[in-house]
Amino acid sequence: MATTEHPGVSQHPVLPEGCPTMIETRVWLGHEDGYFFALSEDFDIVSQGETERDALMQMVEMVCDYLEACARDGRTYAECFRRVPFERRAKLRLRALVAPALRRVLADGQLRERSFLMPLPC
Repeated sequence: MATTEHPGVSQHPVLPEGCPTMIETRVWLGHEDGYFFALSEDFDIVSQGETERDALMQMVEMVCDYLEACARDGRTYAECFRRVPFERRAKLRLRALVAPALRRVLADGQLRERSFLMPLPC
């Protein structure tokens, strides 16, 4: 379980009704084309950065922006979820399982999954 501080968000964000102060979500972390990426499985949001931490911090900011937009649209927290499609999730899981076995063959493109505890500025 990882945590990160939320970068540069307004002190009083408007969040959807029922939104917790911490969200636990499955995050896929990978490295492709010289950048790290993070994909939030529950919100289908992808971010990138020069480091894994940069990608995670960017993802937190993007999820907060998305939740603020949902609140402005009058949606509840439960209505904000837009999961990554099942077929894509299955491919990511398969790739994460196979990548360690092929590590010697593959120089890049490792993918791993982890649970991520995302603090929201409430």
